[in-house]
Amino acid sequence: MGSVPPRNEAERTELRELIFLLREGVYVETQEALYELTTRGWLHDGSLNGAQLNGARLNGADLRGAILSRADLSHAELNVAQLDRVRLTGARLNG
Repeated sequence: MGSVPPRNEAERTELRELIFLLREGVYVETQEALYELTTRGWLHDGSLNGAQLNGARLNGADLRGAILSRADLSHAELNVAQLDRVRLTGARLNG
C-alpha cells in the first residue's frame, strides 16, 4: 500500500482525530490510531510534520522510520517506544 498524504477535508479531519487519540486516548485507542496512521502511510510520509503531539501516550509504540519533523512531542510518554530511524529534525522534545 502506497503512502498518500491526506488529500481532502475528510482525510485531514480523520488525521486530526487520530492525532487527538494519540494525545487523549487510552492505550487501546492509541494503538488503533497508530495502526491506522501506519496503514495509510501517514506515519512515514511526512503527514505528521509539525503535529501537536504534546502529551501523546506513545508508550510501547512502534514508531520506527516515522517522520515527526517539527512535531511537538513535549511531555509525550515514550517509555519502551521503538524509535529507530525516527526523523525528529526541529521537533520539540521538552519534558
